[in-house]
Parts: sequence; structure tokens; C-alpha cells
Amino acid sequence: MKSRNGISPDMAALLFSPIIILAVSLLMGLAVPIITWFRHPTGVAWLWTLGIATGTSILGTILLFLAKLPQYRAGIFLRFGSQHLPPRQQRLYRLSFWLIVPSVVVLLALLSASQRFQ
Repeated sequence: MKSRNGISPDMAALLFSPIIILAVSLLMGLAVPIITWFRHPTGVAWLWTLGIATGTSILGTILLFLAKLPQYRAGIFLRFGSQHLPPRQQRLYRLSFWLIVPSVVVLLALLSASQRFQ
């Protein structure tokens, strides 16, 4: 059965599997040094990473507050999502979550790496 673009699914799998393997290999090449650092952290690098992650999460929280400010002024304090915000605030809302979520993940990873210093 051919798809709309004229390439059958099995042919697409054959063509794109080397590209997918290459992409996974590159991602693993980037991930291995990070995993090694988490397994054998140094004190100075741990503190720098903690400071950067904390600063990024604080910046993301400030941007989230600024994005939701029109709602706060209207008296709406609990509303999820960004569909009801103006376009400029929607961009701030998305940017804030792009900053908050990775920094929280890094902070949780640092918390687990802190066991090595005790």
C-alpha cells in the first residue's frame, strides 16, 4: 500500500533507519559524558551547575509571572494553559516552561548526585 507521497512504509523504514541510527548515536555520544559526570561529580562543577539551574528556574518563574500578569490583574488566579492569553504572553508562557522544566530535571539529577559528596 502506497502512502500519499508515493513511498511505501517499508521503503520509508529502509531509507530512514540509517538516519535514525545516526541520530541516536550522536545523542548517545553527547549523553555519555553527562552520565559520566553524574557518576563522578566534582564539587566545583556541581556548584556551578546548581547555580545555573537555580538561576534558570528563577528566571523561568519570573517569566511565567509576567506572562500570567494580565490574568492576575483581572482577578483570575487559577487557570491552566496559554490559549486564553494574548500572543505576546503566550510566547512568554512557552518560554518560561522551556526554562523551568529542564532546570527542574537538572536540579533533581543534582539532588541524586549529591549523595556522592556525603
